[in-house]
This record gives sequence, structure tokens and C-alpha cells, in this order.
Amino acid sequence: MAVSLHSVWVAVAVGGALLWPAAVAAQTPRYPSKSIRIVSPYPPGGAVDAATRPLAQKLNESWGQPVIIDNRPGAGTIIGTEIVVRAAPDGYTLLTTSAVIATNVSLLRLPFDPVTDLAPVALVVQTPYVRAVQLILLALMNRY
Repeated sequence: MAVSLHSVWVAVAVGGALLWPAAVAAQTPRYPSKSIRIVSPYPPGGAVDAATRPLAQKLNESWGQPVIIDNRPGAGTIIGTEIVVRAAPDGYTLLTTSAVIATNVSLLRLPFDPVTDLAPVALVVQTPYVRAVQLILLALMNRY
């Protein structure tokens, strides 16, 4: 049985296509290959910091790389968030924030666009919000 040249080329192409991902994976360093920086635009000791520290510890244990928390409070979270926006988009600088990032868009003139300049990675903590204004008004109305 004769093997055509076309059959050989098809076999080589299919074999190369199957081996290509393995070759690329062998050349690509495993993430993370260096320390991770988590920027928190809040002061140490607050709610976001309290959620970030256990997360950083677990990531450190899981990845075997240092995970550094960099608290950068100020300007309504703009300072810390802008540090992350200006960092190289390589996955080694992360941001932990709260719903403030969504409200800042409508209240402030930001030097960045959170929708296009940032990419969500994970939801770490979810907390309910209480409408305190209604509770205060209800208490005042029932008081008199």
C-alpha cells in the first residue's frame, strides 16, 4: 500500500497541532513566577483590609510566592486604584476594593475608567447594605 505525500503532510499537520499547546506550555513560566502585589485603597484595619489579609495568606500558601498587601488610602480610593490602573497588565498587581468604586464613577471625575481600565477577577466578600436614611426617618416620624 502506497502512502501519498498528501497523507504524510496531513499527519504532520495534525500531529503538530496536537503537540503545539504542550510545547507552548513548556516554554511559558507557571503563574505566578514572582511576588504578587495586592493594592488596597483603604487604611489598614478596615473591612476591606480584614478581607484582604486572609486572602493574601491563602494565595501565598497556594502559589508558593510572596503576596504583599500595599495599603494606599486617600482621595476616596482614587490613589490606590490609580496605582493598579497604571501598573503593567500582567496579573502581578491586583486591587481589592468595595462598592465605592461603583459610586465614585457617578460622583467624581476619575483619572481612569474602571470599566475599561480594570478587569474583575473574583468576588471575595459580599455584604448587604442597609438603607439607613429610611430607618432614621422612620424613627423620627414615630418619635413625635
